[in-house]
Amino acid sequence: MLCDSEADIIYIKSVDTSGMPSLKILDYTVRNDTPQKAEISPQTDFVTKDELLTIKEEISALKAKFERIDNTADNRKDVNSVMTVMEELMTTIMVVNPPLYKSVMRRVTK
Repeated sequence: MLCDSEADIIYIKSVDTSGMPSLKILDYTVRNDTPQKAEISPQTDFVTKDELLTIKEEISALKAKFERIDNTADNRKDVNSVMTVMEELMTTIMVVNPPLYKSVMRRVTK
């Protein structure tokens, strides 16, 4: 690296793997102000703890509802109720975790 004493120029000399030299010329400038920090936009692809607890409660309620239906649905008498609960559960999964929903749907439709 060479610095020009008469101008704000920096010369960077380098050699590649075959031994061929190259020269890069850079202009040097002095900043008087401090650089501005980049603005960070808030991410929207996460849930708050309260939202997560609400979803957990909804899933627990759906699970309890499914277990009640499962216990009373001898010989598939209440298939429609089971399907309704499963649709509600899948809708909840779709909102909470879209990749998991896609994975489940791929397995179901095979």
